[in-house]
Amino acid sequence: MKKTDGFKSAPRDPLSACRITFAAACRENTGVSMCDSGGVNGRGWQQPPIPKGAPEIRDWCKGCSACIQTSVFLENRMEILRELQGRWQRWDNRRADLDWFESGAAFMEEAGYHQVDRDNVYNRENDLSSCYVYEVWQKNGEKSDDWIYDRSAVVALYMHTGCDVRGGYGRPIFCRSRGDYVIPIDLCAEYRASPAARPADGCDVDWAHFRAIDERWQSGYASYPYGQLEADVAEWHEETRTRDSVEVTLKTDERVLVTAAPPYFGD
Repeated sequence: MKKTDGFKSAPRDPLSACRITFAAACRENTGVSMCDSGGVNGRGWQQPPIPKGAPEIRDWCKGCSACIQTSVFLENRMEILRELQGRWQRWDNRRADLDWFESGAAFMEEAGYHQVDRDNVYNRENDLSSCYVYEVWQKNGEKSDDWIYDRSAVVALYMHTGCDVRGGYGRPIFCRSRGDYVIPIDLCAEYRASPAARPADGCDVDWAHFRAIDERWQSGYASYPYGQLEADVAEWHEETRTRDSVEVTLKTDERVLVTAAPPYFGD
């Protein structure tokens, strides 16, 4: 991915090391890629800014799985390492010959790290509003066995803000996990069951019953929770649909309220 003109961030630039957020990164202007197709306004960087306080579940439309807002998803799971981001930014300003991927890798290798994993989340099931490439880096000399649990490892994220997934990736964002794993493992929305009607006064809700129902709609049970939910539903009551919930009648003839939720990532 080639850098766009003016990539040397000014201090008040929303993409500068001291100010960058995942929301801003999801709208970085990555220009036009040779592999883009379709209309002229379909790129991620051409979409409206992501508002502060945006919900993690962006929307849940009829016939689709719930959509997870990528920027909020990452904000809740990854901490930006601003000191390292600043070091890279100063280093990169002297290396206009490198694209973003080359720059991130060369900087980390020069800083004494080795890469233990790299992938694009596009390559597996996900409900994210936009994709990203991730790289996991460990300090040279550290063992890479069970790196997935190494919360001290540095992760470089490259947000996709173009049109075609083969191009249009932004600058590296250097961060560290807030959860149990070095990177988010589960990328699909999960679903929770609760009573479709408000319980009568004085009536207790058997929450164990509802947990037993929605156990099948969790990432630990199914690689694609929405597919399992869809298989369990006899009727969708679309008139009840909100941004993140809808009432359904299950194939067991029980009517429940189903609410979409982001996947668990640990503490």
